[in-house]
Amino acid sequence: VQSATQINGVPVIIAALGEWDAESLQVVLNELKSRFNGVVLLFSTVNGSVTVLSAVSPDFVSRVQASKLVQIVSETLGGKGGGKPSYARGGGKDVSRIPAAIEAAKQFIAKC
Repeated sequence: VQSATQINGVPVIIAALGEWDAESLQVVLNELKSRFNGVVLLFSTVNGSVTVLSAVSPDFVSRVQASKLVQIVSETLGGKGGGKPSYARGGGKDVSRIPAAIEAAKQFIAKC
């Protein structure tokens, strides 16, 4: 929560956490959701692929939809993603594109 920034007035946490399985990443996302009002976007890598999870608090879901955010990020990673406006998951196969995916996420949020 201390690493949160603001993008276009939206509190945001974006973190690439390294090698975490999807279940552990979900636990981290749930903990952040319970303590943070804003947008959370998490990345992890396992066996050469990337998992992406996002949650958006009710106060910001009218501006930033997790499903659209994850779709853009996952496409940047060479994969797919989707979900609901408040929660989405996705992934891709190109681990080297995580920095580009983070930048794409920031640009998307800045336009919301």
